[in-house]
Formats: sequence, structure tokens, C-alpha cells
Amino acid sequence: MKIRVLVTGLLGCTLMAAPLVHSAPMGDRVQQVIKYKSYNDSLWASFYDGNVSLNVSGNVYDDFSGAVSTSLYAGYYNEATGDSWFISCNFPAGGDEVSIKQVNEDWILGLKGTLDPADGNCIASNVTAPVVIDLSGHDTNDYRSASAGHGKSMSPGESWKYANKSYQFSADIIGTVNSMDGPWGGSVSTSRNYNIQKIK
Repeated sequence: MKIRVLVTGLLGCTLMAAPLVHSAPMGDRVQQVIKYKSYNDSLWASFYDGNVSLNVSGNVYDDFSGAVSTSLYAGYYNEATGDSWFISCNFPAGGDEVSIKQVNEDWILGLKGTLDPADGNCIASNVTAPVVIDLSGHDTNDYRSASAGHGKSMSPGESWKYANKSYQFSADIIGTVNSMDGPWGGSVSTSRNYNIQKIK
């Protein structure tokens, strides 16, 4: 099948309070508001052939209690038939469902996991069987942006200050989501806080 790629736009991350919003078919939306401590990584991949679109994404971050949160999302829409489905799952800490690692000047990427509608940690619509994501890739120079600065986070009884570096870039993604093998357009947003100091 001859297909073309629709590259998802990068979603912005703001310091210490970064909303992650996934667009699901037919107007459904899954929204999560994140306050992270030291890192907040998101990876998106999309397929589009002029009729069928399939979007997948993953997010991983740590919070001020030291807990790591990981989530994966997949959504499908067929323009010709109107058929659609989506599923979003949270995963326990310690897995490698979302992997965004900098190696020298390169970024090595991975998005892997099974989204099972029977799992109590998943929310799904029109999904009757598990969705298996197995994607990997690396950064490209099609789009690239970086920023750095300092910030402060306040919660009841506590205040923290930190330095921050954020990167957004396009990605070359290969692999499959169930039997669909792309090609995939990809994008990444990663944010790192360091020199974290508790001031109250």
C-alpha cells in the first residue's frame, strides 16, 4: 500500500506543570495534568494514508514523592467508514514502555507495551482485544528546538527551585502497532530539571 505520513505537531511542555492532552477520535479526549520533579518525557508517532489514521503516544515522569508514572495511548479513525477506537493505559513504575535516552548528541527512542481493555488501569472505547505497540527510533533534524532556564515550584508547605533544559525534535520511527507497520511520523518532547533544591 502506498501511504504518506502525517507528522504530529509537538505539544509544549511548561515548567513543573505540563498538560499532556491526547486527541482521540470522535471528540473523545483524555487529559492529564502533570507536575514532575526531574524529568517529563513524551513521544508521539502517527500514521495516515489519506483515509486511516492511527496515533500513539507515551509519557513518563517522576513526581515530588519519588513515584514514576507511565502512560500509553493509541487511537484509530477511518474517515471513510467513521469507525474509531481509542485506549489509554497507566503502567507501574520500573518498566521501559517509554524510553527517551540521550547518547552523546543522539536520542534513542522506544515506545513498547500492551494496552489491554480488560486491564483496570486502562480506559478504552470500541476496543475488544489488546493493542500491542512495538516502536523504536531516533531523532532527526527535520525539526529541533531547545530551551533552558530556571524555575520554582510551590506546594502546600514546600517550595523548590531548579534549573531546566527542554528539547523538542522530530523523530524517525519504525515498528508496528498490532499489524500496522507504518511508516510513522514522530515527535518528542523532553524536559529535565536539575540542581533541584528544597527551599522551604
